Order: sequence, then C-alpha cells, then structure tokens
Amino acid sequence: MTSLKPAAVAADYRHAYTATRKSLSMEASTRAEAAAIYAARAERDKRDKYDVEPWPPKPEGWWVRRERQRRKSQAAAERGMDRAHDDARASRDDEARSDAAHALGLLYLVERVHR
Repeated sequence: MTSLKPAAVAADYRHAYTATRKSLSMEASTRAEAAAIYAARAERDKRDKYDVEPWPPKPEGWWVRRERQRRKSQAAAERGMDRAHDDARASRDDEARSDAAHALGLLYLVERVHR
C-alpha cells in the first residue's frame, strides 16, 4: 500500500470540493432559470386565458368608442407636437446659421472698407 502525502490528499479534496461546488451552483442556476421560464409560461397562460376577447364581439357602448377616439386623437396630437418641436428646433438652427453667415458677411465688408 502506498502512502499518500498530506499535500496531495489536501489538493485532491480541494479539487473535489471545488468541482462539487461548481456543479451544485450550475444545477442551482439551471433550476433557477427553469423556474423563471415556468413562471413566465404560467403568467402568459393565465393572461391568455383571461384576456381572450369574446367571439362574436359584443357591441360597444358609445363611451368606449369615444374613449378610444380620444386616445387616438391625443396620441396624434402628441406626435404632432413632437414634430412641431423638431421643426421649430430646425428653424432655430437655420436662423442661427443664417445670422452667423450674415455676421461673417458684415465682418468681411467692414474689414474690406477699413483696408
């Protein structure tokens, strides 16, 4: 029977311990991922189960149509405001460029006159 050196035994145990910890942590992470997937599926199934629209669709009341139209027009107005802000910013930039060009032109004329 061969005698094992204490350092070799300790290294062997350390290696086994590390390998076990790694495998356990990998198992735990895969279990956590699987649990997250199952939870997401359950949530989706529950949502799909209760958010199904009835068929044939029930007639809507006038208030539902009014609210939907209000939301659509509000969204369109917000898009229009964004577009207007962008246009205003562009026109301000154009004005600033033209003012700068005008100032450079005047500066050129003043230098030309004073020579």
